[in-house]
Amino acid sequence: MPSYGCKIWNYLFEPFDDLIVQACVAEVDRIIASETRVVLQDCVVKQFNQGLMVQVTLLYRPYNVVNSFSIEFDQRALELDSVG
Repeated sequence: MPSYGCKIWNYLFEPFDDLIVQACVAEVDRIIASETRVVLQDCVVKQFNQGLMVQVTLLYRPYNVVNSFSIEFDQRALELDSVG
């Protein structure tokens, strides 16, 4: 199902600009919106050596606990996948 999953991997080889940041934030928002137990509080997208880092802050319901985490989307992971 090509329409299922996280589309941020598709943005790794694009020039890092405001449009890519907005697309990543929209993708995170789409994914988080499908999970009723959490609410997106903040999303920050940064570029790092060979990829993108997405820092997400979520509010977990019904406990009202806020927690942050980051995910790295690394170009090298795609290169390894195509070799293996």
